[in-house]
Amino acid sequence: MMPTVAIFDALAVGNNLENRLQDFARGEVQLFCYLACLLSLYDSNPTAFWKYNFIKNELGSPYSESVDKAINNLIYRNEIVEKPDGYLNISSLGHSTYASLSSFYMYEQRSKYINVACESIKSLPFGFVRDAINNEPILKGVRSLPEARILNDEQSASIQVLYNQFHNLKIALESKYDDLLIPALVWINYLIKQSKIAS
Repeated sequence: MMPTVAIFDALAVGNNLENRLQDFARGEVQLFCYLACLLSLYDSNPTAFWKYNFIKNELGSPYSESVDKAINNLIYRNEIVEKPDGYLNISSLGHSTYASLSSFYMYEQRSKYINVACESIKSLPFGFVRDAINNEPILKGVRSLPEARILNDEQSASIQVLYNQFHNLKIALESKYDDLLIPALVWINYLIKQSKIAS
């Protein structure tokens, strides 16, 4: 079953990426939905807040069946257009749907995390952000496992590591920033530094 929030998330991420990159790929929508989910933990939200799960795909990247179904549904409804090269654009109908959904209170907080996740590529190269996410504690923890594991599982030890990272980040930044972008950029840079130390 596909949660309706996945439709909003796919449109919100697509709209953000389209404004910055002109078009977007399915994998990019998956990546930024996952990053937004992780950023919601910064505010101590439980993983259930995100309403759908992610697993590691065969490439080792985050993947949600709910997001994939949402994209397919939006293509079927002509709200997203798939070009011959596989890249995507939001149609005028899709933009209308996104504007309409954005007015609902239930999507307001999701927008905060999605917008910050996508805004990170305004300050950092896309490849940098992608590499950082591939080195966050949860994906890193399941990298060598052959079977699919739910990444945003509240019982996972890696989730607790992530909560601790965000807790320490708040202390380091003295909780000065109401805007989540600065903490998000500091965390992404931290992940890249950690991956360089490990390699």
